[in-house]
Amino acid sequence: MNIFILLFALTQAQAATTEKPKKPQPMTVTSVDKDLVWRDCDDYFPPGCETAVVRSEAGPKGNTDIYFRVPPNYTIPKHWHSSEERITVLTGKMKLLSEGEAESIVTKGAYLYGPPKHPHGGYCFPGEVCLLAINFSKGADVFLGDGKKAAENKPAK
Repeated sequence: MNIFILLFALTQAQAATTEKPKKPQPMTVTSVDKDLVWRDCDDYFPPGCETAVVRSEAGPKGNTDIYFRVPPNYTIPKHWHSSEERITVLTGKMKLLSEGEAESIVTKGAYLYGPPKHPHGGYCFPGEVCLLAINFSKGADVFLGDGKKAAENKPAK
């Protein structure tokens, strides 16, 4: 009887490990969704900055989508990411400071692309919160201007 139970358990375990990964499902999320978990990012940026993970695949190196929010009159320190970064400005007016490039002013609807390891920072002008939708193709991490790793995908507290 015990051998039967053991064989059954082993076949079930093998079946579970050979199942195909689940197909990604469509989703819709807004920045005010009640299930969204916002976290302070003041362990690496000045107080006032917040992030919320919208969707993340396959651990810390998977495709990751976040919301990034800072208050008006906020300076985003120089930093970089190991992944390329795709940004859409949802609210606010910002000055983008990208190393080796001229300063640019961006507002709602602007799309920005940042290559991996490219230092950048910014400033949110007075008047309105700056809210960004950001996609990292290989996980979300932050390195401060000096190259010190400051953060990586972490589960919400």
